[in-house]
Amino acid sequence: MENLQAELEDRFGDPPRPVWEALAILRIRLRCKEIGIASIKGDRSGLTIRFAPHVRLTPEAIRLLNHAFKGHRFTSEGVILPLTSHKVREQVEEMIEVLDKALAYGKKPEMASLPTQR
Repeated sequence: MENLQAELEDRFGDPPRPVWEALAILRIRLRCKEIGIASIKGDRSGLTIRFAPHVRLTPEAIRLLNHAFKGHRFTSEGVILPLTSHKVREQVEEMIEVLDKALAYGKKPEMASLPTQR
């Protein structure tokens, strides 16, 4: 991904904002595929993130996440989160990283705790 960005900048200079946004969406899609997120859908009030059929949160991870992220609804299949700002892409990127850590919770002995809301 970084190579593609570097190539674009080298050939054409600083790309316009829509190109940067398209690259950001591509990065999100690649990251989702990597950790097992099947879909992200949204409307004016919130987003729904769904895992692939083989990916699930543990009951303990769900409990901890629901406690740490008030207003969000975590289930084994995914999460429903309210839109809290107009920076939707950033909110999605942050939640993807939280979910990555939560999915690893319980699988690796060194994972002592889940992330908390900033």
